[in-house]
Amino acid sequence: NKGLTLSDLGRNEEAIASYDKAIEINPEYTYAHYNKGLTLSVLGRNKEAIASCDKALTIDPNYSDALNGKAFALAELGKNEEALSIIQKVLESNSNNEYYLSTAAFIIYNFKRYDEAKNYYNKALDINPNLKDTFSESELKAFNAVMGK
Repeated sequence: NKGLTLSDLGRNEEAIASYDKAIEINPEYTYAHYNKGLTLSVLGRNKEAIASCDKALTIDPNYSDALNGKAFALAELGKNEEALSIIQKVLESNSNNEYYLSTAAFIIYNFKRYDEAKNYYNKALDINPNLKDTFSESELKAFNAVMGK
């Protein structure tokens, strides 16, 4: 996937253009909508990220990655109640996904429920000990505050 490769290289605007091209070719390509949203979120463009995730969810309402991406972007915008509601739904059917667990931890951290957030981070780290290497600046700040790093 060209867009994903460009994102991994930090060439996020080019990645977005690549996702737009893929969506132009196939407007029902949920993966492109979701990854565009993820890239927009990395750039701090969370309202646009939510819109991209919503497009993916219009096509597949149960697309867990898009739900997770939307929840994270909502949390970044301070919409923690809505974010928590979404991530709880995701975790009902995907309780062993480290990315979903870390999103839950981040959202719960925003509610100042630090012990609960720590439990979610620990579960995520049990699955992927290097997970924090994928965190955004705000996620890393929350992680370090909760985990005492």
